[in-house]
Amino acid sequence: MKKSIKYAGIAAAALLTVAPIATPIASNVTTTVKAADNDSQGTIMAATTRYITSLSDNSSLAAANLPEVSDLPIATSGSVLDTKNTISMSYSNFSSHFGQVANPNYAGDTDVLTKPANDVKIVFTITNSKGTVVKNSTQLEAVDSLGKGYTINVLGYTYNNGTSTEAAYQAKDVVFTPTESAKAIKKANVTYSDSIRVDPSSATSAVKTSASSDLKVTNNNGGATVTGLNLNPGVLYTTENGAIKGSGTTYTKANFGADDATYYQRIVVTSVNNAQMTEFLTELGDVTTGYSITINGSTVKAADMIALSDNSFAVIRKVNVADAPVSDGWTYSDLNGVVTTGSKDVYTLKNDDNKDVANRALAGGTDWKTNSVRTNAAGEKQYRVATNEWINASDVTYKDSTNPGTGISNIQTLTGSHVVVLDTPGFVYPLYQQDGKTSSRYVAGGTSWVTDQTGTDANGVVYYRVSTTEWVMAGQGVNFK
Repeated sequence: MKKSIKYAGIAAAALLTVAPIATPIASNVTTTVKAADNDSQGTIMAATTRYITSLSDNSSLAAANLPEVSDLPIATSGSVLDTKNTISMSYSNFSSHFGQVANPNYAGDTDVLTKPANDVKIVFTITNSKGTVVKNSTQLEAVDSLGKGYTINVLGYTYNNGTSTEAAYQAKDVVFTPTESAKAIKKANVTYSDSIRVDPSSATSAVKTSASSDLKVTNNNGGATVTGLNLNPGVLYTTENGAIKGSGTTYTKANFGADDATYYQRIVVTSVNNAQMTEFLTELGDVTTGYSITINGSTVKAADMIALSDNSFAVIRKVNVADAPVSDGWTYSDLNGVVTTGSKDVYTLKNDDNKDVANRALAGGTDWKTNSVRTNAAGEKQYRVATNEWINASDVTYKDSTNPGTGISNIQTLTGSHVVVLDTPGFVYPLYQQDGKTSSRYVAGGTSWVTDQTGTDANGVVYYRVSTTEWVMAGQGVNFK
């Protein structure tokens, strides 16, 4: 699957056999250590000089076409290049790898290219996008992973005339800085709705169009949306495993049925006009270090991808056939608290449909645990105090149990025998812990409970202890005897 140029069999960078190359001079004048012995050598050096001079910046090249520096056959993993971090590469290999940044008139100079591969070597260093000189092959791979470009700092070249090595200095910096739209994709993020609802009896063709999917791919290197992709939602399988494997029973009718049913569908994503995405999928399939993909927030290994190829992959979508949910006009919120009814004798309850409950009501001055509140467009507000039963917010006061006050204090031990008698069979009374929070238990109306202690909260409300850790609040329907 790899399409990057590889130089199999090229030896690691050889150290220069002459004195170390000094800092390159600013001019483009060629200086040789030794005068040319003959016209052939002079011609080769002149051609190499022209070649280096002709190197030019090509930041407008698509990132997928930029040479990957990790492909350079220069060193084993983790080892230094040489004492000056320079790379010596044969002219022909350098031209093959970086030839796209040279003037074609010089890149094919036969005076150089016809010589043995190791006779002429270009000497250069590489700096990353932050200007740091790369020192080993691990750092070379990191340069590619960043996807922000790099600079080739050409110092000059050497030429072996058969008996000694000539060195010439020809300074040239070639900067690779891909534009935002051309940034290489190293890490891609795929998001899409993996479950959709369709109406019973609706046309199956509607879910087989690209417009039926909201799938999007973004490049984590800059966050830009990846363009040039085709989405192709395919056939409907009756099982998820069938969709994953691309085989099995399919639903082929023109319309969905009237009954509830669930189908599974592949969405094939194909790169048709995006060289960076094609390169990314190729490298992902090759399990190249630094390339990864997340789908709806989860990192997926190449081996677990569905139908992964050099230019495409697939995801699975669930298609649910069901009627649209009907809104009852209320907005619901969870809470944890207690509502206390007002001073009237009784208060009417409402059912889920906001109709009066005929056979139940709440007594005035009583407390009721609530775990949900709802409001409607008309501004009505109700608290749920029992399964399928609600009371109007205007009939109660609400106390939040998630943020209790000081709890029950000023505790007094009673002398003699005492009971708390609870009125109204069929009603329940919430219990409280000493910290002021409501307990998970209740006591029923029409029952009596032995109490041995009393206490008050910060508001002066009296409580009676009816178990080791639970208290009942004094109020209407709670009789101390």
